[in-house]
Amino acid sequence: MTNPKIEKIDAAIARTKAIIADYQKKLREQERQKTDLEEQEILALYRREKFNQDEFAALLRSQRKTENAGKRDMFADSPRNAQPFAAHEKKEEPHDAKIEN
Repeated sequence: MTNPKIEKIDAAIARTKAIIADYQKKLREQERQKTDLEEQEILALYRREKFNQDEFAALLRSQRKTENAGKRDMFADSPRNAQPFAAHEKKEEPHDAKIEN
């Protein structure tokens, strides 16, 4: 004897997995198309500007440096780079503070 509720959920799980697999396939194809278009754009730039190999390599190196610097700047204000919270540190009070009763 099997529980019909379990069978119903199993069928729903199978349908969901099939949908997910289809979307993953579509995603991989779209990513491939994007990569192809990016490569075509780079090649068109190379041909349009009539770079020689050394000039093009220098351009790519400078682009990487710019991107890496941007990534470092992007994380400059992140909490990881902040000073540790000093809640445990004792606050100093002025020596002439009045004590109220």
